[in-house]
Amino acid sequence: MDIVSSEHHQASGTIDHYRVSVPGRTELAGNHQDHQGGCVIAAAIDRRIVCDARAASGNRIHVHSRGHEECSINLADPNWWTSRAAERHTTTSLVRGMAAQLMQHSVELRGCTLDINSDIPAGAGLSSSAAFELCVGAALAVLSGWQVVSPEDILRGDAYVGERCLTPLHLSQMALHAERAFFGKPCGIMDQIACAFGGVIHIDFRNRVNPAIARIVLPPSCDDYTYLLVSCASGHEDATEAFASVAQDMQSAADAFDVAQLRDISMERYLDDIGRVRAEYGDLVALRGLAFFEEFDLVKRRVEALEHDDAVGFVYLTNRSSIISAEHLQNVGFPGEHEDAMVALALCQRALVEVANSTKEILGGSARIHGGGFGGTIQVIVPNDKVDRFVSRIEGQLGAGSCMLVRLGTPGIMVEAPCV
Repeated sequence: MDIVSSEHHQASGTIDHYRVSVPGRTELAGNHQDHQGGCVIAAAIDRRIVCDARAASGNRIHVHSRGHEECSINLADPNWWTSRAAERHTTTSLVRGMAAQLMQHSVELRGCTLDINSDIPAGAGLSSSAAFELCVGAALAVLSGWQVVSPEDILRGDAYVGERCLTPLHLSQMALHAERAFFGKPCGIMDQIACAFGGVIHIDFRNRVNPAIARIVLPPSCDDYTYLLVSCASGHEDATEAFASVAQDMQSAADAFDVAQLRDISMERYLDDIGRVRAEYGDLVALRGLAFFEEFDLVKRRVEALEHDDAVGFVYLTNRSSIISAEHLQNVGFPGEHEDAMVALALCQRALVEVANSTKEILGGSARIHGGGFGGTIQVIVPNDKVDRFVSRIEGQLGAGSCMLVRLGTPGIMVEAPCV
């Protein structure tokens, strides 16, 4: 396969067959930061969604995605681009949303068939939906003669963005709108950006429309650790309302101070007047507001740890983040209903103590809920020489295959055309 360049487009015109792929992502730091102007560290993982995209006669977009219902969008329908209540929370809503966003960006869509396969586990907190949105959007765009600009060119600052070009940020913004307005999930844009840009990146959401994105290089000390994801045995596909409540509660905390987002005030000011938040909105809102500031500080300190080649410090601070998620955000499980994620987290933390071979109650690594929480997977960082013992212990408790080793920093959106 050959990477498609802008020169190829100009010389050959529109191509009728592409291969597009997008990675899943994991959030290394920054739980529920993107919708309040905070910061995150995110990394693409070695699990991808791949689309074989072919132009077709007629006016329909056909999407075949293994494990999901097939969908078809009729571009001849004068109202095809409008969101539909009956399609909420379906694959079709995401396809329609991405196509509608491209149309509004002046992309002249063609009839086509998209055959999609993915090894990103659904409901695992790895942004399978964001990767799907981006993959569909990029495929529809390039089949219509547009170019998707390389993430690396954008981050280096030397990309040429012409009239018929889309950047990874453009596609991320479209995907966010598709997920919010068509699918019906009030998410932030972190997932889409992390999948689109790939690698390991620091994202500053002070400007939530146009966040600052910078590449991070993991230092040598990180090579002493292995990154795993442990299944909670329950996805979070049905946790949309729970996700929404976190964002709503944090916004209520900001409203108590008459600011647009919590980033606009200091932690000191928040703590001085936290009684106002409790009186107006209740204790959970107050705690979730505090979680923003605590996690915001931890992201900054974890970036500094990486800059100083201090993986041990990074791991220690990640465990502090785990405590904030459980105590302040309260996004690990559903008290009184099911506690799969909390049980998995507790077992992972206990196993890390056991493999540390210490008489003290210390963790030989870190374990935390990641992404939006409420299920999916537990993010675990384990010293390399403890991995086998950790996996054996956890899979003995949660079942064979519950641990997934993951490689961080894989490429973002990739668009290829068959070799001629």
